[in-house]
Amino acid sequence: MDFVSFFNDVTDKHLLGWKTAIASVVLVQAAVQVLLAGRFWRSRGLPISAKTAARIHRWNGRTLLVLSLLIAYACLLVQAGPTSPTRILLHSIAGGLLFVLLAGKLTAIHLSDRVGPLPMWGLALFTDYVAIWLLSAYDFATSSTADPGPSNALQAWAIVAGVVAALIGIVAVSLFARPARAASTIAAS
Repeated sequence: MDFVSFFNDVTDKHLLGWKTAIASVVLVQAAVQVLLAGRFWRSRGLPISAKTAARIHRWNGRTLLVLSLLIAYACLLVQAGPTSPTRILLHSIAGGLLFVLLAGKLTAIHLSDRVGPLPMWGLALFTDYVAIWLLSAYDFATSSTADPGPSNALQAWAIVAGVVAALIGIVAVSLFARPARAASTIAAS
């Protein structure tokens, strides 16, 4: 079966556009994952219970994984192979690293009994999602040489999603980076 023709027919010759749109959703979901984890790991962030944050984190993560696999399938079976320009090679390396990190995090969850460097796995995954998005979706959405090129709506969507994910990501990562206040400091306030 000719996967390139199949996927181009399904997307009306706009496979890269669809991948860009889905990748932008994935980036926002990855940022939300870190924000939710900040709630149940550091008791900071969203005004919801840690239990609710953990439940949403699990379901968002499952959706994130399915969408990531969908995009990876399209990348590997339709467009895999070229290593030039360097951006494509780096994108391929980051894509492979994503699934290594996912496997590491899922293994750590089942082996650690919720103790250990799980937040570091999550932060590494978020960083990798950002790199993948910058090397592919952002590049396509801002490209003037793609054929067919991105529509104005897709360009706007990718940029807005990128900005939203960046804002959520900055807040979320700061939840982990900021040291916890000492109990004596809290009692004195």
